[in-house]
Amino acid sequence: MAGMTPKRRKSSRKNSVSQASTRAGEMQMNADDLIEIGIVAKPWGIKGEVKVRLITDVPGRFDELEGVWVHDGEEKIVYFRIEHVKHLKEAVALKLEGVDSPDSAELLRGFEVSVPESERAVLGEGEYFIYDLIGLDVVDRDGERLGELTKVYQGSAQDIFEVATPEGARLVPAVPAYVTEIDLEHGRVVLTLPVIEEEQDTPKG
Repeated sequence: MAGMTPKRRKSSRKNSVSQASTRAGEMQMNADDLIEIGIVAKPWGIKGEVKVRLITDVPGRFDELEGVWVHDGEEKIVYFRIEHVKHLKEAVALKLEGVDSPDSAELLRGFEVSVPESERAVLGEGEYFIYDLIGLDVVDRDGERLGELTKVYQGSAQDIFEVATPEGARLVPAVPAYVTEIDLEHGRVVLTLPVIEEEQDTPKG
């Protein structure tokens, strides 16, 4: 997850959250009822847009949203109405109501972008939400535990699973040749062993 803004900006972030809350009519939401669909990566352009790194396999959903809930995991959760959306490579640029300058957008760097659980996208067969995969046990075909799925790197060709093992982080292409089963009911992912026996470099973000 993206890091938070440095502590020296904490007071400014509080002011930004407070002002936005007033604009949103003091709408309330519990963090436990939200699904994270992105992270504010940085300001975008000169009109206060923010670039949001996607944590969703359905980027088109932003076109259908009236607004999003934005929070840093520590302070008040704030609802922002979306004025417009621009689709970028593996990201979107959002213009949020009331965020009208690069300085204002900078205050949201590192914030989580979420929607209510009730607005989660409808997935097809064999599709999964990333947040449902993180933390799953990783086992081989014999059921022997190999580690834990800690990250999912989304790519244009295929996703990559990062598995924490006793020997270190291993990367596994999320394709049927290597991932033989995803069992959410039992909280596990079944992988073929040769994949995680090879030394691989972690992608640089």
